[in-house]
Amino acid sequence: MCEKMMFCALDHLTNVLQAETDRRDDAKRRCSELVRQMDSFQTMADHACHHPESHLDPMIEKQVSANSDLMSKVEMTRAQLDNLSRTFRNLEVCSKVCELNMRDLILDYACITKSELMKEVKRFERMQIDLKSNIDRLQFRLDCESKQYFSLLDQFHKLQIELCYLQNFGEKYSCRSNWVQ
Repeated sequence: MCEKMMFCALDHLTNVLQAETDRRDDAKRRCSELVRQMDSFQTMADHACHHPESHLDPMIEKQVSANSDLMSKVEMTRAQLDNLSRTFRNLEVCSKVCELNMRDLILDYACITKSELMKEVKRFERMQIDLKSNIDRLQFRLDCESKQYFSLLDQFHKLQIELCYLQNFGEKYSCRSNWVQ
């Protein structure tokens, strides 16, 4: 009977040992699963810290597209301004339609008759009228081009100011500066 009791006690201890071993294995498995979950959570937290998602992202993208549109407008205005400046630099005092030559002004007064002198005076008066109309036309053209130049210059400055404002506005309210860290 003593052997039977020992056998039962041994069997009971073996069962307890097996139960403890199963519990230890289950605890190790759960511990390793928890460590794996904790590592994945830490990775997600690090990613979220370095690359935060914001409700401002659509607004930032809209701002970036508006800035690029403004930059293209500024570049186009700058090109127009350069073309207009080159036009002003190449503007000639007397245009091709002037048709005034030095030979038209040279007269030999010694052998000219009164009627030829009157003809020359009338020709000079017509030339004077033509030159005045050419000067008026050129002055009007110059005024128009100078108005266009200054309006383009004003538009260029306004677009530059607006672009600076929008860039500062974008930097002030943007979350992307946190992303770069």
